[in-house]
Amino acid sequence: MISRTRLRMMLMSLPDERSSHSFPIPRGGGFGIFWVVILSGLGLNLPTHFLFPAIFVSAVSFYNDFYQLSVRVRLIVQFVAAIIMIFPSLSCLMLQNLITSAMFTFLIFSLVVLFVVATTNFYNFMDGINGIAGISGAVAFFLIGIFNLVQSDVSYFNNLSVFSFCIAFACLGFLPFNIPKARVFLGDIGSILLGFLFAGLVIKFSHNILDFITMTAFLFPFYVDELTTMWVRFRDGERLSEPHRRHLYQLLANEYRVPHWKVSLIYGAVQVFIALTIIFVSSWGILYVLWLLALLFMALTFISFYYRRKIEA
Repeated sequence: MISRTRLRMMLMSLPDERSSHSFPIPRGGGFGIFWVVILSGLGLNLPTHFLFPAIFVSAVSFYNDFYQLSVRVRLIVQFVAAIIMIFPSLSCLMLQNLITSAMFTFLIFSLVVLFVVATTNFYNFMDGINGIAGISGAVAFFLIGIFNLVQSDVSYFNNLSVFSFCIAFACLGFLPFNIPKARVFLGDIGSILLGFLFAGLVIKFSHNILDFITMTAFLFPFYVDELTTMWVRFRDGERLSEPHRRHLYQLLANEYRVPHWKVSLIYGAVQVFIALTIIFVSSWGILYVLWLLALLFMALTFISFYYRRKIEA
């Protein structure tokens, strides 16, 4: 719809030195995913405190696709939405006497809210070439839905699993418009929404810290690429809020001239491999999962810096 209406001119993304595309392409393709989230969420009777913050963040992000909001305003909106979504879950833990210390409660709450906001923005930052956000979104939401459908027989969690599948299919439905040649970009309305919902579902589905770590690993390549890129930019004295194209996936697509669809599929394949490996190892206990994730992080970081050094040389 976005690519065929007058909105396309208002949402047009013009190429510049930081872009991975060479001609104008409209943003806002995530509008379809936005409506899938609303309709499936209402149809599955998901709680308001979970659904409304996601819709609110996505709507503000859609406005940002038209008129660029400041980083401060966007972060305030995301933090408020994350607090609204997380607070009922934390209150439930307190009522069950699983968290008793006020200071510990505040610390856990702050870290969880930070996780939601960080994941939201990481997903947005990683949406820089054709197909990567759609493929990774389909993989992540399918995995999180299946993982929890198998683990739980509670109808509420089953509804959330079905909701995850709806988002995954929405991501697949977007891909023909974005890969191999992009007719439309996901835009902030889509990438911000997917990151926010992924973090929210991880928290909702987590019965313990092992569940949380296992499901977070479903998006592991995104976290590693973003964290290593942040370190490189910090090392080089760059402002982290400024646009750039220094992620590994951008270097592969732009400097190494690997087709976008190949880079996106590689990230998706690595994502599936890591997720299935972590699920298998999780039956051994949390220490094995942590050791494996540390090894995987070092391996992916080594690969990242290997290709970065070749470019610098």
